[in-house]
Amino acid sequence: MSGDVRKDVGHRSSASGRSPLRPSQRARPAPSEESDLSTSSSVAYPSDLAREVRRRLKEGKRDDGPGGAILLKLFEVLHFASLRTEEREPVVCSVTWMDPGKPDPHPPRDKRPSRWSVTALANRLPLTIANVVKLSSAADPQACSLACYADDANNVYIWGLIDQTQGAPSFSPERGEKQLERPGIFQATVSPAHLLVYRGPRLVASLIHGQLTHRFHDVFREGRIARTCDRYVLALVDRVRHRVGKDVFDAGDKWTEVIRRLWTSTLCRVLLAVQGYDKGGAVLLVEEPVPSALSIKYELAYRRLGAAIERLAAVRIQGSHARDKIWTGYLLDEDSGDLPGDLYLEEGLASSEETACLQEIAGCVRFIASLSRADGLVLLDGDLAVKGFGCEITLPEEPRNVLLAGNAAGTSELCRPVDFHSFGIRHRSMMRYCDRFPGSVGFVVSQDGTIRALARDGERLIMWETLELS
Repeated sequence: MSGDVRKDVGHRSSASGRSPLRPSQRARPAPSEESDLSTSSSVAYPSDLAREVRRRLKEGKRDDGPGGAILLKLFEVLHFASLRTEEREPVVCSVTWMDPGKPDPHPPRDKRPSRWSVTALANRLPLTIANVVKLSSAADPQACSLACYADDANNVYIWGLIDQTQGAPSFSPERGEKQLERPGIFQATVSPAHLLVYRGPRLVASLIHGQLTHRFHDVFREGRIARTCDRYVLALVDRVRHRVGKDVFDAGDKWTEVIRRLWTSTLCRVLLAVQGYDKGGAVLLVEEPVPSALSIKYELAYRRLGAAIERLAAVRIQGSHARDKIWTGYLLDEDSGDLPGDLYLEEGLASSEETACLQEIAGCVRFIASLSRADGLVLLDGDLAVKGFGCEITLPEEPRNVLLAGNAAGTSELCRPVDFHSFGIRHRSMMRYCDRFPGSVGFVVSQDGTIRALARDGERLIMWETLELS
């Protein structure tokens, strides 16, 4: 999932609050698992982000990250730079922590032509607020990241520019999905009052409008929302199995999981694209829309995204099956004879078709997200087909209570009640629908970038914040 930093923010959204005036140097004890439901209620500062990132860096197999004092300097500069403007434009950039002596310590065996590279500046620049602000206007985060490091005296400096950092995903056959490759030891993205820190493809912590978040809810992996989505995924699995043939499908033992990841990641991309418009929006996922509860202003049946996902899953399976036959039947068997031309052609065509499907899905995602710019929600079914947009929820009944989840499963002990009337019209109407129809799942994107999910679990209406959307 590539895109600008505003879209990057949405990989895990966070609650908003007022921007801090001055970072605090006083350490506060980390909240317990029980009390840390989504974000801390107190205001957080760059010092809190530095402490959390340091803790996460130490968890890795290699502790090659900088110390806490250096991280504090880095995040203080980035935080205050994010509050500035340059020629009336907000400061938006990406910063990568990278050793100039070993910029690429573990290069892949086969480098893609589109893989990132780093170009050193003739003269290093000290990492200051002014330098970050100035460079941000020249370093579009969709195309570039600033390479930073520290000298022996703990002075942080900018030493180079990295290209191809946001647009080149790497394919993992085991996971069956495209992943964004992030160079360096860790990478921070900066936008107004937003700092997000990644280690590899994973977001480890964020500081957004004074709120620190380091636990993210993967609602598509477990819990009420995951169970609903799995019904739609299994229906897709059956269609793909029928399309490629049972023998071909069952020859690989991971295709159901690959298809599940493909379906959920595509839905996440739609949500992130909606967020990228900075207007807010809502997406309602239902098995069948209820006419008495919805007023659909623009009704249509746009099924192209679901069909493209099914086709992509099929060609990946067929291509993998052909490659397995080539390797096991010919390349690894010296007595197998010549490789049949039709088998080689089958593998090549599958690879070409996969590229075309990925391009089609990207276009479908942009199309569906653009519909969210109209007032009202976008209505999707389990095949990710658009049933209408500009939809208004007409239910008057309010939910008896709304609970904020403390984990993806919505465990009762980690939920706490929230005030229904403290939310805006978009949230309240989605709460009404999801409470009335338990099979529905609602996603609400606030103008500040927060993405929340809503679903009813038994007698409880649960809301999830800080979603895992990568």
